Amino acid sequence: MPALYVEFDGPPAEASDLVRDLTGWLGEDEELEVVARARTVPPLPGEQGGLADAAELLTAAGAVIGPLAGAYVMWLAERTKSRRISFRLTRPDGARLELSAASPDEARALQPDLERFVNGLPAPGTPGDGGPAAGGPAAGGPAEGGPTAGSAAPGVTGA
Repeated sequence: MPALYVEFDGPPAEASDLVRDLTGWLGEDEELEVVARARTVPPLPGEQGGLADAAELLTAAGAVIGPLAGAYVMWLAERTKSRRISFRLTRPDGARLELSAASPDEARALQPDLERFVNGLPAPGTPGDGGPAAGGPAAGGPAEGGPTAGSAAPGVTGA
């Protein structure tokens, strides 16, 4: 099963709480065909229990990718009501996407970028997206009401 990793920025305890919240929330959705588990790091000397540093999302087939991205956006929209959340996604091929949202609307605006990324396509604004660098229109960029660089700065590396 291919794995997609989600890591959150911020203090380790807060990031761990987000990882555990996300994996618990996705695990409760019986319609999603995904295994969500927390990847933990060993505790430091003198500490009890390890912190979760990433959510590992395992999918059996590409057909669940769209619903998984939608479910993640729903989860993210709820959490961004009170704070900005910055996160990184890492695909099995090593490509990474870094995004951030500070409101439910910003979170929902990320869905097209997330779907493109988890389906193995480059995110808008990166080489190979068909946008200005490739001579075509930018899909989902600020001119079309998509996330702005200040609210969601996509960046894909690796692959």
